[in-house]
Amino acid sequence: MAVMFGLGCVFVLVGAGVALVVGVVLLRAAVAAANRLLEPSTPQDPFGQWDDWDADGPAPIPRAAPDRAVPEPGFLAGVVVTLVLGATTAVGYLCLVVAAQELLGIGVDDPAGVVLIFLAGLPFTGFGLSFLLTVTLPTTLKRAALVAFLYHLIAIPVTCVVGAIMLALAFVIG
Repeated sequence: MAVMFGLGCVFVLVGAGVALVVGVVLLRAAVAAANRLLEPSTPQDPFGQWDDWDADGPAPIPRAAPDRAVPEPGFLAGVVVTLVLGATTAVGYLCLVVAAQELLGIGVDDPAGVVLIFLAGLPFTGFGLSFLLTVTLPTTLKRAALVAFLYHLIAIPVTCVVGAIMLALAFVIG
């Protein structure tokens, strides 16, 4: 019995670690997509490209990569954002489930209730991610909201595919 409990704890920790890494990858993908859609935060200096008016000095070295509108979070910052977002989302959905059961009589055993609770929680998770990105990255709330929208646009299909695979495995195993 103790061995099974230990193995269960190891599998939960490994699963949480994999979920954190996938969350960081999805967050960085959303930031990269937002940077493709947005203009750079600082415009390029047109005088830095002209070297013929000042022949005595060397020509300026062009940057390897242009400035980004939203700076990409490092791995540790992405883990912190993903971990805090996951914890606040879990608490928020728990509150939504309790409120839906008490006020509307909708439970999680009804598939339509699950979809309704999920859709009701999306604006809260989007605002929470926008706020977290504004706090952790030097960016504006508007740009962070775009990143949050793109994050959900990428994460929801990935989650649906993983859920479908897990459901198929559950039917095959059990």
